[in-house]
Amino acid sequence: GHLTLYAVLGLLYFGAFRRSGHPVERAAWASLGLALLYGISDEIHQIWVPGRSPTAVDVVWDALGAGAAVVGAVLWNRWMACRRPSRRPVLGTKS
Repeated sequence: GHLTLYAVLGLLYFGAFRRSGHPVERAAWASLGLALLYGISDEIHQIWVPGRSPTAVDVVWDALGAGAAVVGAVLWNRWMACRRPSRRPVLGTKS
């Protein structure tokens, strides 16, 4: 569950940063950082929840889920950027 939920969280953070105009790399690092901070805060929160206990393993799964999704989003962005037509004028045409 941690992998899937934090993958979604990482993608949501990444999309929000990209839509606000951040470059791909900055959006990726910020997304990973926020997802990791949220995962840590969630584990700390579990100290006060009866029947639950914080574990470092859960934070690792959270980071892996967010990381995999963000790396996938970065690769997707780069692939799509390569597929966009060039804005350079074609010889013999007016631009």
